[in-house]
Amino acid sequence: MKLIFLVLGGVVVFIVTIVSALAVTGNLNQAGIDVLMGKEVAALAAEGTTAMSPQSSETREIQQQRSKLAERAQALDEREQQISIREINLEQLQKEIDEQLKQFDNGLQGAEEDRKLRLQTAVDTLQEMKADAAADALKRYQVDEQAAILTMMKKGKDRAKILEAMDPEEAARVLRAMSE
Repeated sequence: MKLIFLVLGGVVVFIVTIVSALAVTGNLNQAGIDVLMGKEVAALAAEGTTAMSPQSSETREIQQQRSKLAERAQALDEREQQISIREINLEQLQKEIDEQLKQFDNGLQGAEEDRKLRLQTAVDTLQEMKADAAADALKRYQVDEQAAILTMMKKGKDRAKILEAMDPEEAARVLRAMSE
């Protein structure tokens, strides 16, 4: 009787060991037990390998997610590089625009100085002329320039004489421009 208990105990220990091994490897399912019982391997292959190892499908899923994450990380890196390049280009364009604005401002200032010099020359010349001749010479200028020239004259009496020698309608237009 002791012998039967010893043999029976050994068989139980053997079975527990096999079940533990299957549990640790993840094959404690019907497919793993069928392999131990000697079922045909071809029948198992027809069922598919996922039945034998559920961890392999999870592993594949994790690997797919990792590859997707790697692709997204690479795409983000590329976008960051593109943004950096665009920022540099934007800064260069801003510098070019600022430089062109400075040149434009300098050109405007130079043109305004040239205009003032030209008008001052006309003022000096017209002050030396008689009122009738100065009125005829002023007709060649636009109304705003006529007003500027007359405003720049130092002697008010010269201005009055020239306006008096002008056509009354034209003199009125010039006076309106001078008052603006």
